[in-house]
Amino acid sequence: MLYGVSTATICTTMLVTLVFVSTTLSGFAAERNSQSQAPAIYFPANTTMGNIQAAYALFVVVSFVLSWSSTVVQYSQKLGRIKLWVILTTPLVAQVSIFVLIIPIESSQIYNQVSG
Repeated sequence: MLYGVSTATICTTMLVTLVFVSTTLSGFAAERNSQSQAPAIYFPANTTMGNIQAAYALFVVVSFVLSWSSTVVQYSQKLGRIKLWVILTTPLVAQVSIFVLIIPIESSQIYNQVSG
């Protein structure tokens, strides 16, 4: 059942990603060349695109955690506890740290450069 919920969340993540990426890309020039800039895109939190971007980040983390949890439940009895938690905690920490540490720091720096 947990894999089913995980799959449904992954499908929702794909739809949110499709909306976010297609809307973001529609704001760029149709033709780009080697001289075109590739800016990082961070929208202010109080805008529609900011809300879609926040939903995207949330769904990515939730779908990953649900997939991870499903795997933990599946393999918890096949591996020893210590081995299981070392193997499975490493990717979880890496994935969540991207959204908790790296993106907020980068977005605040970029937002300050744009608004300042």
